[in-house]
Amino acid sequence: MIFLVEVDKTSGVEDQLFTFGKNSLNGLGAQPRNAETIIPWNPIALRGKKISQIACGGYHTLFLCGTKVYCVGYNSNGELGQIDSSSVADVKEMTWLEEPIRHISCGHFSTVFVTTDNKVLVTGCNEDNSLGVGESYNGRNVRRILTLQHFDFLVDDVFVGAYHWLIKTKRHGLFYTGKPR
Repeated sequence: MIFLVEVDKTSGVEDQLFTFGKNSLNGLGAQPRNAETIIPWNPIALRGKKISQIACGGYHTLFLCGTKVYCVGYNSNGELGQIDSSSVADVKEMTWLEEPIRHISCGHFSTVFVTTDNKVLVTGCNEDNSLGVGESYNGRNVRRILTLQHFDFLVDDVFVGAYHWLIKTKRHGLFYTGKPR
């Protein structure tokens, strides 16, 4: 579990992140790695940045600061959108995202992004086409959901579960993709 405590700026104290829980595969990004932790945490990469959103997956965590995304944790299924499967031990900016992002959501082994112009991008485990990008996608890079391109201007919010997700449109429609369980 991660939560952000915003402090009154007149106090001279910075906002702080607090992490709780088992730090398996460094999904919390805090010390000590791979151990239980309950500590305030202020990663260097996020200092001085305004965090507008935090999304937690099974073993990975993302932070949205303005339109830039920062990540930490497990990447064996491509959930961080990197071509190689190496995990990220310390919070770093996802410079491989080529478009500004306005919303982030995480599934157990996947991540969904919504760009500032409402394109839906996905990465991670695509078991049974759970990301909606076709059976051949291996999850090692960020992909746009082309079947939704006619709805880009309507995307309002994205909700992600372990192996499924929903898109809510501004007209209150819902689109679903995922692994039926």
